[in-house]
Amino acid sequence: MKLFELPKTEEEAIQLLQEKGVLPKRRVCPAGHDMKLYIGGRVQWCCNIRSCRGDKKKVNMRVGNWFVSSRISFVTAVRFVYCWTWEMTSMLSCERELGMSQHTTVDWSSYMREVCVYHLLLKPDKMIGGEKLIVEVDESVFTKRKNNMGRVLPQQWIFGGICRETSECFLIEVL
Repeated sequence: MKLFELPKTEEEAIQLLQEKGVLPKRRVCPAGHDMKLYIGGRVQWCCNIRSCRGDKKKVNMRVGNWFVSSRISFVTAVRFVYCWTWEMTSMLSCERELGMSQHTTVDWSSYMREVCVYHLLLKPDKMIGGEKLIVEVDESVFTKRKNNMGRVLPQQWIFGGICRETSECFLIEVL
């Protein structure tokens, strides 16, 4: 997908996220009926069965997925993920092009890194590379300290690698 092919409306962004499995395609109300998705001021699932309508069976689209604590639009989220993938998420570009605050940009960048690490850690252990394939390996230490002040938290060493030709990769916590 190219930059100018990205969704332009909330409806298109939601449809893309549903196709990719990030958002659910259907939801069932507590009474067991299929709910309908309404996109307007709020994006929410509503049960249209007469017996449920009186109980106000409505569920926000962000409930039960990784948008639960997010307030940015789905269009902005899709565009941010695209830009983050291509390393185009400087504070200035996100503020100017996506209308995101510095705080939101930092939070989403951190979240995207966490998602990648989580995905890599869950991958099954298997050998990568092979004959005439190049595997790049590196190690990093992760620690947290604000402004080089305060207590030093425990360090965590990570060892990882990627095969240039196949793009297979691994990530291992060093104990």
